[in-house]
Amino acid sequence: MALTKAEQAKMRSFSKRGHKIAREARSLATDVSKELKRQMKKS
Repeated sequence: MALTKAEQAKMRSFSKRGHKIAREARSLATDVSKELKRQMKKS
């Protein structure tokens, strides 16, 4: 997969932000799954 210089720069800046976003997404996902389990118990 060959990337242009612009794409490489984009990937680099994204990976910096990506770590923070991934961490937030993971915590969000666990919150959502907990909430889903709670809903399942009620019904």
